[in-house]
Amino acid sequence: MWIILAFISAFLLGLYDVSKKQALKGNAVLKVLLLNTIFSTILFSPVVLNSLFDLGWFEGTRFAVPLGSAAEHGAVFIKAVLVLISWICGYFGLKELPLTIAAPIHATRPVMTLVGAMIIFGERLNLTQWAGVLLAIASLFMLSRSGKKEGIDFRHNRGVLLVGLAAITGACCGLYDRHIMHSLEPMFVQSWYTLYQAALMSITIIILTFFTPKLLILDEPTNGLDPNGIKEMRLFLRKLAKEQNISILISSHNLSEMEMICDKIGIIDNGMIIENKTMEELQSINSKLKVAIKVDFPNYAGKILIDEMKLTPLCVGNQVIVEIENDDIPKITSLLATKGISIYGINTVYKKLEDIFLEIINKGKDLKII
Repeated sequence: MWIILAFISAFLLGLYDVSKKQALKGNAVLKVLLLNTIFSTILFSPVVLNSLFDLGWFEGTRFAVPLGSAAEHGAVFIKAVLVLISWICGYFGLKELPLTIAAPIHATRPVMTLVGAMIIFGERLNLTQWAGVLLAIASLFMLSRSGKKEGIDFRHNRGVLLVGLAAITGACCGLYDRHIMHSLEPMFVQSWYTLYQAALMSITIIILTFFTPKLLILDEPTNGLDPNGIKEMRLFLRKLAKEQNISILISSHNLSEMEMICDKIGIIDNGMIIENKTMEELQSINSKLKVAIKVDFPNYAGKILIDEMKLTPLCVGNQVIVEIENDDIPKITSLLATKGISIYGINTVYKKLEDIFLEIINKGKDLKII
């Protein structure tokens, strides 16, 4: 029977890990944790209320717990702190790592608990338990080797460090449970610790919300970085803005990078902000479109557009690139088809931020090349 229950427990823990990973997608870690603790508190709130006000709801059952002394509540409060630290580290680590890496590391916690029980409580392991410990250590080593193939270095990866700290803190909590359960009822510990944990989580959220900046100002954040570093910085800034709800103001001359990072672009000339628009809005400043027309005879098509529509096309490979009004596209396709030109595709050539910047800055200015 116990084997069946063990498999059911493992299955439910697996579902729990999958649900955590899914909940963390696109959501701030601390908010997910707060909701988790609130739901746990709601579940045990009838037990706490019954204990506080002696309502007699659960007389004769294991849910009827005493109010407890200050020392007993202090012991439960320490457990709540340990569990909260473990959860915070575990959730942050899980957000950064694949579940296939995070879950096996977390599964080493029972092994740490066994080792702690040997050191602190003088317990002795039997042959089967020693085999389990050695198997867990070997699995962790093999996991680190396979993780390297996925680009995850166990020695320098923050996610691995956080999940490892979560496992260690969780093992400490298990050992602490072993200590306090000699004198406290399990239901008393479970019900009150969820309440303390929700209170601690709420205080943590309030403090972090109060001290977390709403505006981050950066000057050339990608300067001196290699391509990998630039990509990591870009992803980090966008993730920070989305998950922490922080506005980020970046001053940079690297326009191609800003085009990929920023939602809104401000252009400064002579100390004045002359444009402050999204990339889509900046693209539409000029009413003309630049289109690339893929044809079978680009040079002939270009000559037709020069002669018939007085345009100045640019022939590149099998494409004719021309700047036109949106309403001119049907006229061009019709004209080229009439002249026997086969058209294989028409694509809009979007201007780069650098081109838009130069157009705006140099508008009305006479450029001199020295």
